[in-house]
Amino acid sequence: DIGVGGSEAKSNGTQGVTTREETGLEVQWEGKRYPLFGGEGVTIGRAKVCTVVVGGVPGVSRRHCRIVDGLISDLQSANGTYVNGYALKPNVRLKLRVGDVIEIGNKTKRAHLTIVEPPPPPSEYP
Repeated sequence: DIGVGGSEAKSNGTQGVTTREETGLEVQWEGKRYPLFGGEGVTIGRAKVCTVVVGGVPGVSRRHCRIVDGLISDLQSANGTYVNGYALKPNVRLKLRVGDVIEIGNKTKRAHLTIVEPPPPPSEYP
């Protein structure tokens, strides 16, 4: 597993279970946020079964890419997945960080999804 800048991704030693506190990331697209935690992960693509459905963007595959435990991989999409302008190789996982931009679609039009921190929990005090 390779992170942006060549750093290796770290495992928490748990089998497929990551808590919100451990990843602390969300993916944002068209004003909606999707938490990146839990064993099942987040699938991004144009199919209705995806967690994040990206419609209306040419070149987005039915199941384009997947994020599990803060690691993104391209699912052998036709037009590739880009993180901060760099193309991912199919099925190679890349560690995501706050501020990373994921691009999917064809060369003329791409959807841009951003990795953000989740909002702080609501205050218990007024």
